[in-house]
Amino acid sequence: MFAKRIVTERLLLRPWVPTDVPDSVRLLGDIAVSSWLTVVPHPYGVADALDFIEKGDHDGVYCIEINGQVAGGIGGKGHLGYWLGVEFWGQGFMSNAAPAVVAEWFKQGGGDLESGYFIG
Repeated sequence: MFAKRIVTERLLLRPWVPTDVPDSVRLLGDIAVSSWLTVVPHPYGVADALDFIEKGDHDGVYCIEINGQVAGGIGGKGHLGYWLGVEFWGQGFMSNAAPAVVAEWFKQGGGDLESGYFIG
């Protein structure tokens, strides 16, 4: 069982909750964000967000919260995936979030961890 919350010097990594739906729809609805993701439909709607939050297995998957705002998501089982809303790009937030999630993965004996990227 992974930590429910991870607090870093700049952000909070926490479980997804239904009140995150409007922000996740707004942020993932931006093609500049969703075009970099392999499993997120576009357009991303309320039904997609509710399905993810209510039916998903979220152990090791976190909402990234910055100053009380939903900023993105990170985590996975055996695969490190992540995204940030455009307004949070270029500020070093993922450089703070990713090491914390990777450390938690290995702390829990998670084994191999993969990740990928898109050129561009």
